[in-house]
Amino acid sequence: MFCPNCGRADISRYANNQPVADFSCQTCHEDYELKSKKGRFGPTIVDGAYGTMMRRLEASDNPNPICMNYDLNRRSVTDLFVVPKQFFTADLIEERPPLGPNARRAGWIGCKIRLDRVPASGRVFVVRENRLVPK
Repeated sequence: MFCPNCGRADISRYANNQPVADFSCQTCHEDYELKSKKGRFGPTIVDGAYGTMMRRLEASDNPNPICMNYDLNRRSVTDLFVVPKQFFTADLIEERPPLGPNARRAGWIGCKIRLDRVPASGRVFVVRENRLVPK
């Protein structure tokens, strides 16, 4: 994929388990966190550890989420939008209840990203309804 910030033709993938980052642009040094779903997103996206997310959002290099919906039968992206990091703030993050005592990771606290709190101006569509969005 191209870099939504500077337009570089490709962005680099981080190694697995990079905290709150999947891709990076070698030109402008922006980080991107990919969230994908078959079908459309609802008002929230279940994500990883709450504490890790909050620390990452407070850092100077907080990521830009890329949200991708796809149709597996057609093998196509139906919607793809970027939430610029200026809009990806702590008020979009909701703490989930800790995992119960019988869970493998008892006490672990995850989070949700509240897409319903992102203003329309904070969603930059690249693909919408299976069509490229003109610049």
